[in-house]
Amino acid sequence: MSNQAQSLASDLLVGAGEVWFNRKSASKDSNGFHHLGNVDEFNITVDVTTVEKNSSMNRKRTLMATVTTAVKPSASLTLTEYNPYDLALGLYGEEAITKQEAVTLTNESYTLASVPGIITLTDADGNRYYDVKDIVVKPVGAGKATATVKTAPSSMNFTGSTLTDDKGGKIQIDATAYATGTDERLFFSVDTANTANGDVAGLVITFKEGITGAAQKYTATTGTTETFTLASGAKAVITLTSSDSFTAFSSGVMAEVKIVAPKTAYVKGVDYDCSEQDARAGIIRFLPNGSLKTGDTVLVSASVPERTFSNVSLGDAGDIEGELLFVGDANVGINYTIEGWKVKVQPDGDLSGLISSDFGSYKLKIDFLDDSEHHPQFPYAKVTAIERVSDAQSGKGEYLPEW
Repeated sequence: MSNQAQSLASDLLVGAGEVWFNRKSASKDSNGFHHLGNVDEFNITVDVTTVEKNSSMNRKRTLMATVTTAVKPSASLTLTEYNPYDLALGLYGEEAITKQEAVTLTNESYTLASVPGIITLTDADGNRYYDVKDIVVKPVGAGKATATVKTAPSSMNFTGSTLTDDKGGKIQIDATAYATGTDERLFFSVDTANTANGDVAGLVITFKEGITGAAQKYTATTGTTETFTLASGAKAVITLTSSDSFTAFSSGVMAEVKIVAPKTAYVKGVDYDCSEQDARAGIIRFLPNGSLKTGDTVLVSASVPERTFSNVSLGDAGDIEGELLFVGDANVGINYTIEGWKVKVQPDGDLSGLISSDFGSYKLKIDFLDDSEHHPQFPYAKVTAIERVSDAQSGKGEYLPEW
């Protein structure tokens, strides 16, 4: 390669480097220069505004003079790191720190505005709890078991927990005292009908709690009503009026009653859900096919950890001013250092990547302001050529978030 070609190659530029910014507000950031992380692009533009004077003495209107009336140096940065400091610049906001105190929530009451729907766990002032752990949702009060008839022979009609024989006899399953903690299927058959209308004498009913449960035989004595207490605590109330009677079931036919145990806690994934993602924002979802309905009140217990969070406000900075520093580490060409003493920063376009299938980025517009008072020789910025790139030189380009 000729000396001229070598000189030309060394004056070309494929640039890389670190960008630093010192936001001027000691009350908000007293840490001085902050590393902006990986900056994909850094471009500088110098807009020069001129006034031109053309001759009016001939039809060619030749240019007689041109005068520069304004110079506006600016730069654009494309940032790809989303730390709170950088994000505050991209959102034209302020960076702040808030502390969440550790709290144990015990049976906090929430009323469901809608199901399906959500509730948000908050403190007394309405501030959201973040990163909530160990969420448990319970009903108000101890709750009671319920019984619902599912099937019965054709000789019986049923509604709710009551079966009525075509001949008028009634059997009601009362689950109020049901003491088993799980739901159960209750089966029974009328083995022998009562002997005379209006009297339970002679009536024989076999009950079985669960498919594999032991048979429990009820044999009536006499009267218009009797109650048989099953092993689980549930009761069968048999009632007749003066003209009522029962019909024996055909062999192998049984009625079935579904007993739902009293709820000590609602079931995650059935009544409600709270994924790790939802819990970060203190959200609990209530599911459409669970046992809860609009207007129900639930009790929530959870653990709120002590945490310190970085916050960024949106669009309320009013003004962002500071110092800009670029330290080059080019692949080809000259390594430059650029010092901007007094610059204004504002967002320029979308802040992308919050939901995206690609890496997000955002642009900042930099206006270099005149600082002749402190830097008369370099009023806007100073661009310093440090050295030419050689194969022996290699920068680290290391970024630490605390910078």
